[in-house]
Amino acid sequence: MFTVSRSRRVSRGYSFGLVVATAALLPAGAAAQQSPAVGLGAGFTSYDLAGTGTVFVVNGVLDLPLSPFLVFQPGVAYFRYDPGYDASQASLYPELSLQLQIPSSIVNPYLGAGAGWALSVEGRSLRDNMKVTLHAAVGVRAWIVNRWGAQIEARLRSIDPFAGNSFDITGGVHYQLRARQ
Repeated sequence: MFTVSRSRRVSRGYSFGLVVATAALLPAGAAAQQSPAVGLGAGFTSYDLAGTGTVFVVNGVLDLPLSPFLVFQPGVAYFRYDPGYDASQASLYPELSLQLQIPSSIVNPYLGAGAGWALSVEGRSLRDNMKVTLHAAVGVRAWIVNRWGAQIEARLRSIDPFAGNSFDITGGVHYQLRARQ
């Protein structure tokens, strides 16, 4: 005779409850994920490069949904910082990200990771100024009215992997390029 222990029954009950709760929180329209969207944001970045400090940062992104759960996001960030030995430096950070999100019709929390480049936009040749970057991000996109939404994100960026870093906290607006289904 086959018997199931009480702990396994409780565990299965919790698993089933989690699946039901998740399904209940996802509206029927979640499968028809949002269209591509463009976003502009601003905030502050705390950096540890040749010098340390906190400065204003701006960014722009393009959200390209690959599935209801996965978003490909090319983007770029810009900030000026004080390297500690020279006049301030302007830096551009073109990046590519993959974001795993929990889809819904209004609020989409996500985790992301990706890579890109750090480019100094002043002085020397581009080849001398290009450094590889890696990043991790956590955030929320909320679709507020019609095609308009807002985004809040925290992004940790490693520059010239592990030689320098920045930590961005940004907020901004998003606009969907096509009306949602």
